[in-house]
Amino acid sequence: MDSKSRPRVVVVGAGFGGLTAAQRLAHLPVQITVVDRKNHHTFQPLLYQVATAGLSPGEIAAPIRWILRGHTNIEVLLEEVRDFNLKERTVITNEQVLGYDYLVIASGASHAYFGHPEWERLAPGLKTIEDALEIRRRVLLAFELAERQVAAGVPDFPLTFVVVGGGPTGTELAGTLAEISRHVLANEFRSIDPARTKIVLLEGGPRVLPAYSEDLSRKAQEQLERLGVEVRTSNIVTGIEPGVVLVGKTPLITNVVRLSCRRETRALRWSSEHSKITIFVSLWNLEGSWSCSLAICAKASAEELFRRVRDTILRTAGRKEAR
Repeated sequence: MDSKSRPRVVVVGAGFGGLTAAQRLAHLPVQITVVDRKNHHTFQPLLYQVATAGLSPGEIAAPIRWILRGHTNIEVLLEEVRDFNLKERTVITNEQVLGYDYLVIASGASHAYFGHPEWERLAPGLKTIEDALEIRRRVLLAFELAERQVAAGVPDFPLTFVVVGGGPTGTELAGTLAEISRHVLANEFRSIDPARTKIVLLEGGPRVLPAYSEDLSRKAQEQLERLGVEVRTSNIVTGIEPGVVLVGKTPLITNVVRLSCRRETRALRWSSEHSKITIFVSLWNLEGSWSCSLAICAKASAEELFRRVRDTILRTAGRKEAR
């Protein structure tokens, strides 16, 4: 079967889900187009290391084309998707319109600001390399400004960094900030003592790492506290202003705020009951009906999902070849 007669699969997004989909589906008789607005894949679990100057951006990023170079039936497009026409089965980008037989939307997630989009300017999330570099800039600049001010005669007040959200990224970032201030920067300043820096981790729920067992949550909190992190659970942020985080009506003075709370899926803003889907958001087949609905994705394992997708594509490919 030549490439023109093969079913066309468009994968939107080259994160973990999009790359996994493309690599697994590449073994089927299909022609795949991967669309992403960046030409590199970011290993997001290590973004906090870039944000705290432990790693450079190039150490956690790899070109998408290089990752997929071994699959001759995959092409990569550097494009930004603007819309979908499900009736016409097309993906509309800034530069062209792509037709598809199957559509995989794996565009990832963005941080939710609990109905307060104005917080984003003051408390950046950590989902991209650009986010990580901005947090790095704010953290290092806070130390530099404090050094300059104290050297000029301003009273020496300890720096305060607030991390909102006690999930994996929030706990990792808070712990790393504590290590940097108490060890890495220990002898690099003359007017301030970085070891006096206050790191506060705010979690709205009763414990950090709520997705894990209570035993692991307890051990994680104990380790953070040994590092010098002040962990505050059951503390819901109600407001973020320049230099101030409000917990209820109590102000918490801070130099840098970083948000690490729950995520909201980007693809089509599905309801929260589907927000846990990380591999696929949706898949439409040639006839426009659901090959894999959100409900199936939510309940089925990844292997079951791929089996259903594979069987459906093979049936379609067989019908095309018979024609």
